[in-house]
Amino acid sequence: MPGRRPWVGLLLLVACQGGEGPAGDKKAAPYPLPSVLPTGEVVAEIGPVKLTTAELDKRLQAQSPFLRVQLRDLDQRKKWVENEVRLETLAQEAWRRGLQDDPRIQAELKRLMVQRLMNDQLDQLSKSLEVTEADVTSAYQARFEEFNKPETIRLSQIIRYASSPADKKAARARLEAARDKILADQKKNLNNTFADLARTESEDEETKNGGGDLQFLNRAQVAERYGDPIAALLFEQTEVGELQVAEAEGAVVLFKKTGKRRGVTRGLPEVVNQLRGQLVAEKRNAAFDDFVNTLQKDRGIRVDYDQIPKLTINLEAPTAGIPAAPAKDGGP
Repeated sequence: MPGRRPWVGLLLLVACQGGEGPAGDKKAAPYPLPSVLPTGEVVAEIGPVKLTTAELDKRLQAQSPFLRVQLRDLDQRKKWVENEVRLETLAQEAWRRGLQDDPRIQAELKRLMVQRLMNDQLDQLSKSLEVTEADVTSAYQARFEEFNKPETIRLSQIIRYASSPADKKAARARLEAARDKILADQKKNLNNTFADLARTESEDEETKNGGGDLQFLNRAQVAERYGDPIAALLFEQTEVGELQVAEAEGAVVLFKKTGKRRGVTRGLPEVVNQLRGQLVAEKRNAAFDDFVNTLQKDRGIRVDYDQIPKLTINLEAPTAGIPAAPAKDGGP
């Protein structure tokens, strides 16, 4: 019908329902009318609900800045109003059908109420929390390694265990030959030779199957494994990509330096704001846990953990569709 907006049909639908609508259905609980601003001109009437210019202005301001830019266009604004009308119309019809009593709806409502309670309680707790300078200093000392990390290098190894001078000499010769082959293959753009030889030549069972990769190690870790001279060799005299044959206690090792990470040093002034935020969150969560524990204690709530192993998980059963309880701080 020319000039007629789609939402007009929705209004007529609700109006024609008469006493069968949300307000007149004697079998259903009274429809919870939304709180709307009564001022301004009436733009739409959906049964007992009136949407005024003041109410719709309020809802418009609640939209994202990006959407508000789009709604400057009159046609887009009309479609937005039609959608608000459509939403209220369908909500009233859902209520008339008693869907508010659906267990899944009740579970979702419970989840939303709990989420709101958590947010309100956490906001209230945040206002009363205090993080002192002593708290921040103590936290920095406890987490020093989190903010201060030594230089690390990534290594791969082919190791031959040897104790006597003769065994070490033979092992060195074998690993030097392996080094020469690796270098020759690299010139031919064959870059997997080191890993292949590690699998066949290395005697270290923990690393050989991974191509000899040792991941990233700091200087103290390298020195603990192979001694200070080798740590100095690899950190100070070896560039990324270079190979070194070195004698360690009870072994000869062919190393390849495959990576390097600079050390990080961050003093307290650099991380004070980050630490303060972490401490506020930790104190807030602890206070909320106390709040929940107090509620459970006051209500005599108990959990029989001995019964939990008796619960069954049937992977073939259809999903019930009941939402899970929200995690602390809104997490998954």
